[in-house]
Amino acid sequence: MATFSLMKKWFAIIILMIIGFQSLYPQELPVDDTLAYKAINTDNITHRFTSAFIPDNGLNYYVEHYADDVHVHLPVAGGWGDAIPYLHSFNGGSYKWTSHYYNGIKTNNVLIPGDAMFHLTTDLHQITVDAYASEIKLNPNYDSTDHLSVNYLLGDIGSRVGWADWFINNISGHNSAQQRAVMEIEDRMYLPYQVRLKYTKPNEIDQDPFQFQFLVGKRKNIDQDYLGRSSTYDENYYQASLMGSISKQYHYALEWQYRSHAFSEFQYDESETSGRHIGNVSFYSTGDHNYGIHLNVMDLSYQDASFNRNVIDQDGEGLHPFYQDGTQLALTPFYSRKGPLWKKNKWKYNLEFHNSWNRHQPRTTAKSNAIYYQSNDANYRSLHVMDWAMTAHSNWLLNNNATITYEDQEGSTRIKLSSGLNFIGMTYDQSALLHLMPSIDVGIEQDLSDRISIGMRTGLIPRPYDIDQVRFLSRDHLNGTAYYWNDSNGNKEVESSERGTILYVTGGEHRIKGADLGPSKTLYIDVPFKWQASQHWHFKLIPQFRSHRNTWDVQYHPDLPLPVGLNELGSWFYRGGGGQSVYEVIPYSEEWMRDSDGRLRSSLFNQPFYAGITLQFERSSESFYVRGSATGHIIAGGATMGNGPLNNNINQPSDAMSDLNLRYKYLGRIDSDRSYLANFLMGYMYSNHGKMSLQLRYRDGQSFGYYGSLLLETTEGAQVIFNQPLPRGDDPFTRLMGRREDFLLNINLYWHHRLSLSTGNLDLGVQVFNLFDFATEASEFTYGVDGNFLRAPLELQVARTMSFSLHYNW
Repeated sequence: MATFSLMKKWFAIIILMIIGFQSLYPQELPVDDTLAYKAINTDNITHRFTSAFIPDNGLNYYVEHYADDVHVHLPVAGGWGDAIPYLHSFNGGSYKWTSHYYNGIKTNNVLIPGDAMFHLTTDLHQITVDAYASEIKLNPNYDSTDHLSVNYLLGDIGSRVGWADWFINNISGHNSAQQRAVMEIEDRMYLPYQVRLKYTKPNEIDQDPFQFQFLVGKRKNIDQDYLGRSSTYDENYYQASLMGSISKQYHYALEWQYRSHAFSEFQYDESETSGRHIGNVSFYSTGDHNYGIHLNVMDLSYQDASFNRNVIDQDGEGLHPFYQDGTQLALTPFYSRKGPLWKKNKWKYNLEFHNSWNRHQPRTTAKSNAIYYQSNDANYRSLHVMDWAMTAHSNWLLNNNATITYEDQEGSTRIKLSSGLNFIGMTYDQSALLHLMPSIDVGIEQDLSDRISIGMRTGLIPRPYDIDQVRFLSRDHLNGTAYYWNDSNGNKEVESSERGTILYVTGGEHRIKGADLGPSKTLYIDVPFKWQASQHWHFKLIPQFRSHRNTWDVQYHPDLPLPVGLNELGSWFYRGGGGQSVYEVIPYSEEWMRDSDGRLRSSLFNQPFYAGITLQFERSSESFYVRGSATGHIIAGGATMGNGPLNNNINQPSDAMSDLNLRYKYLGRIDSDRSYLANFLMGYMYSNHGKMSLQLRYRDGQSFGYYGSLLLETTEGAQVIFNQPLPRGDDPFTRLMGRREDFLLNINLYWHHRLSLSTGNLDLGVQVFNLFDFATEASEFTYGVDGNFLRAPLELQVARTMSFSLHYNW
C-alpha cells in the first residue's frame, strides 16, 4: 500500500536533485528579454513563462503539472486530455464548482458542469488561479507580432522500460500491474496522432488578437468485460475555435467540438458511448460594463441505444451508464461590472449576473436495456430489463452576486476583507429552489521579518446549482423501471414472455425534495507560511481545511416501508416488495460521518471535509528555474457507488446512495484524484536562444473503492446485490484501509531552440512525455466476484508520447 513515507522519499529525492543542479547554475548569463523570467507567483502565471516551459498545451496540462491548488480528475498526459472536458477541482471541492473566465467573461459550458466553453492553449495567455473562488482565468497576450504554430503528437513510442517491475516492487512494496494481470496486457490507451494548428494576428492597441485554432486527433481506448480488459477501439475527435474583436469594445468567440465516442473517459464500453457535437458561441462587450450572451449547443447520438450490460464489467464507474440523447441548448445572458467604490481604491465592488435558460429535446423518448451478470465464461445469468422514458423539458439556472472588497497595507500587515450577497436558484418542472445567501472572505498576512511572513485566510462561499442537479430532480428526465428478466430460451435477448415483475424504479418521477434542501456551502481556512531564504530561494508551507456543508444525499423515504428485505444470511439487503421506491433528496446527514467505531464527530468534521498540506520551494534567476511541491490531502465523506469523477465526487447525487448495503462502510476518501502528489519542474536556459526543462508528476494514495457482489436467486428471478466491505480508500479517523495498488509517475523532457530569421523567429520544440514508461495502472477492477479479491488492472497510464512543434512569429 502507498503511504505518506513514500511521499517523503520522493521529496528527499527532489531536494537532492536540486542540490546537484545548483552546480549547473550560470551566473548572470545574457538572456533574450522576451524569454526572461523572475520569481513566479503560482497564482498569476505570465504567458512568457508558459511559452517557455509549457509548449503548445492546454489548460488541463498546465494545472496537472504546475498548479498546486488544482487537481485533475482524468488522465491528461501527452495530450490525452485534449478531447475530454476540463474536470478540475480546487482543494477538495467538486469539479462542478470550477468557473472559467476568458478576457474577464465567465465562460462555463452550462451543459457540462465544470467544463469551459473554449479550450485554449496557455502559451499565448496569462493565467490567474483563485483557489478560494474556484476560478481559472485566461487573458489574451497583447503581442505585436503574428504567430503561426503547428504541433504534432505521436503516442505509443517505444515500450515499457525493462526495469519497471523491479522499480515498482521496491518503491511500492507490491507487484506491478503486469504482474497482477488476469490476462497478458498488450494494448494501452494512447494517441496514434494529434495535430494542432494555431494562428494569431494582433489587432489594434487594446483589442483582443484574432486567434484561430484547429485540433484533430485519434485516441486508442480500452474496452472491458468480466475479466477486465477485453479489446481496444478508436475514438476520433476535432476542435475548431475562432475568437477576436469587432472593435475595442465588442468581441466574439466560437468553438465547435466533435467526438465519436464521448464518455469513453468514464469507463463506458464502446456500445455505451455516444457521438457528440458541441457548439459554443459568445458575443460580448468589455469596458466599464461587461455584458453579452453565450449559446451552448450539444447533440448526443447513441452508439447503441439498446445496449446490454454486465453489472460487474467495469471499475464501478459504469454501474449506471444511462443518459439522454438528443439536442441540448443553453442560452446565457450575462452582465458584470467592477471598480472602485466611492472613488477610493481601498474599497472595490464587483457585480456578476450569470443566468441560463436550458432546453433538452431527446431524440429517443423510450428505450430498453438488458442487464446481466457474468464473472467467467460459464456463469452468464440474466437479471432484469430497464425500460426508460424521456420527455423534453426546460429549466433555469441562476447565479448572481454582489461583492464589496476592502484591501489595505499598513507597514508589515496586509488585510483583505470581502463580503457578498448571492442570489442562487434553479427551476425544475413547475418548482423552483431560490436562495439569498451571504458570503465572506477574510485574509490577513503579517511580515515577521524582511524574509518571513505568515497569514490566514478564512471564509464561507455558497456554491451555485448545476445542470445535473436539475436533471436529478426533474420528473421529465430519464425515468426508469427495472423488470425481472428470466432468459428462458438462453439466447441472451429479451422476449416479451420473459419479463417478470417490477424490481425497482428510478428517476425524477420517484424522487421528492426533502426539507432544508439547498445549495452547498464551503467553509475554509488556510494558514500560509512564506520564507524567502535568499535572493533566489523561496519556500511556502500551506495547511488547508475545507468543510462542505449542505451537500446532497439520497435515501429511501423514511415514512414509507423499505422496499428491501434481508437475505437468508441476515447480512445483505435485497430489493423486494414490488420495487415501488420513493427516494428523498436531503442534505447530507451528520450520522453518516460516524467512524468505524460508530462515534459522531465534532462540528468541523460532521460534514464532508477536506484537509491537506502543501510544501512548495522555488529558485529562480534569469536563466535557471526550479520548483517543486508536495501535497498530502484527504477528502472524507460519502458518495455514490463507483470510482472516478462521475460517482466519486462531492455533491453528485444518485439513487444508489440509498442502497443500505453500501452504507456499511460509507465514510472514506471520496476524491477521484490520488491523495499524495508531488510536482517538480526544472528549467534551464543554456543560451539566448535555447532552453530545456525537466518535469515530474507523481500521484499516489488510497482513493479507490472496493465492492463485494452476490448473485441472489429469488422466486421472481435473480438479482445481484453489492456491499462495500471496506471503506473507500480508508477511514480518516480509524485508518481502516481499503485496497488499491500502483501509483502514477510521469517524467517529461522538453527542448526548445529559436532560430532568428530575417523575417522573424522560428522556434523548434521537442517534448517526450512519460519518458520512463513504467505502465502503472490508471484504474482497476473493483468488484469481488466468486470470492476473488484480485485487483486486476483495467487501464494503464498513457503510453510514452512525443511532441514536435514549429512556431513562427513575425
